[in-house]
Amino acid sequence: MQVVTHTDRVNNLSFSADGKTIASASADNTIKLWSLKNRKLIKTIHESNDVFGVLFVDSQTIASAIGDGTIKLWNINNGKFIMNFQERHRDKVLRLALSSDGKTIASASADRTVKLWNLKDGKLLHTFIGHDNDVTDVNFSNDGKMIASASEDRTIRIWDIDNFATANVKGTSLSFSPDSQMIVTGTGKTISLWQRDGKRLFCYFSGHQKPIYQVSFSPDGQIIASASADSTIKLWNLDGKLLRTLQGHNGSVIRISFSPRGQMIASASADKTINLWNLDGRLIKTFPTQSSEITSISFSPDGKMIASANRDRTVKLWSLNGKLYKTFLGHIKAVLDVSFSPDGKTIASASEDKTVRLWHLNGQTIKILPHSDIVNQVTFSPTDHILASAGEDKIIKFWNLYDYQPLPDLSGHNAPVKNISFSPDGKTFASADSDGQVMLRNLDLDNLLKRSCNWIDDYLTSSQNSKGDFCTALYS
Repeated sequence: MQVVTHTDRVNNLSFSADGKTIASASADNTIKLWSLKNRKLIKTIHESNDVFGVLFVDSQTIASAIGDGTIKLWNINNGKFIMNFQERHRDKVLRLALSSDGKTIASASADRTVKLWNLKDGKLLHTFIGHDNDVTDVNFSNDGKMIASASEDRTIRIWDIDNFATANVKGTSLSFSPDSQMIVTGTGKTISLWQRDGKRLFCYFSGHQKPIYQVSFSPDGQIIASASADSTIKLWNLDGKLLRTLQGHNGSVIRISFSPRGQMIASASADKTINLWNLDGRLIKTFPTQSSEITSISFSPDGKMIASANRDRTVKLWSLNGKLYKTFLGHIKAVLDVSFSPDGKTIASASEDKTVRLWHLNGQTIKILPHSDIVNQVTFSPTDHILASAGEDKIIKFWNLYDYQPLPDLSGHNAPVKNISFSPDGKTFASADSDGQVMLRNLDLDNLLKRSCNWIDDYLTSSQNSKGDFCTALYS
């Protein structure tokens, strides 16, 4: 029998679903299809670069992982090119994996990332960042809710992809309802209300004349407030009915904050003022005109103080009568966001100087946490000692506030992250970027840990022909 071979190393193999055909990927820039029945070559597909991975995706289509960072689809019957995936890795693609439902492909790359793709249109869904060297292999769990990746950094990472993003939720600003069951988003001049699972409710609010900068639920969950570049704040009920418009600023209203009991709203404007309002629309107090634009404000948990972030590189602490308690100095560029910890003893600030600072209320710096780019927002978890921060680097960072060590980052946004929020029950994390993409992440850590270790037990049982005791040991 004549033996047909590749002319360079064979990098990867894949069986067809019916078990009749094998595909091979080679450094000789080809994919070869072989018949298992007679061991003969059926077809050769020519590439322009090393082929590191090959994968049957259905009875008619094969996917290839290429050394130039691209993923391509080919027709098996005629060997013709179908399409490139819409984006590419920054280095060679080494392996591919198909989800159990056949709708999603995962790719592992020498650029140290794992990417998820929609097989139908080749659109990038998510990028997982965390490995410190080439990612050499990737695989889906049987239920399709997790991915395992192997790397030359000598680690195996398990990534949760269940509810990592909700494609139909759109917004550049967002807020959870107090019961954690709804999300309100602002996009352009409109406001939308969504269920926690990403399904749009019937409400769709419209009334602002210019873009909305922030939306927020009242503490009782019955009112939604919106701040806009049209210099107004609008209050809405949950049916989308406009209750009243708060007018008094002479510039864009950039941020709003409800008092803890929901009786007042504080607003920060490009006109360099902070206004304090009753919910009936009456202006209670205008804080003195500042020397620079106020970028963010936050009520203290006891409702007795307001913290402001300012473009003059300061954080300021105010009484409700407009008296300046303290000016915090330390940032070397504009401060873009400020947030109180749940116990009211700590303030976090995010800055254009690529840092997050933690402060005592006396203005003393507790800790400086670094980012790789401008930090747009910072927020505390309501149930855990965790801080989240996000910015222009498109990455969401988490920090353990017991020892200030970084926790695993979240990635997936293709544009700078402008808004982040923990649900009040601490089980969901939402983020919105400048392109209007909103991602919802499951942060039920105990549930994730149990699912992860159960998967490992299944693997140990099947691979070692013995009962996996990882979970038993972990929870004993």
